[in-house]
Amino acid sequence: PGCADRACANECDKGELLTLWLKRMGHQPKKIIFIDDKMKNIQSVEKALHKLNYPVIGIRYGYLDERVKNFKLDASMEQEYRDFMKKFPLPKPLIPLEGRVYDTIVNPH
Repeated sequence: PGCADRACANECDKGELLTLWLKRMGHQPKKIIFIDDKMKNIQSVEKALHKLNYPVIGIRYGYLDERVKNFKLDASMEQEYRDFMKKFPLPKPLIPLEGRVYDTIVNPH
């Protein structure tokens, strides 16, 4: 409670992940503000949390939509990305769910 926590879900269902994460934390927050650039993720979170009576406000961030739409990854950038991921690999998965793996980073302040 009162912490600024983060979870990175990659391409997993964010509603399922957030539900598991909140259960694991062991408390019910007064309100959840969920910000994402994809409407499907906001809808997933709102649906999952509604089932558990968690109060949630979903905000879709779309400021960079046009830049993302026009972004093209060239070969040198792909190699740079591969090199970066070798140097800074994702952490080991923390939460297995029905055979799927969720990469989770939690950073309480």
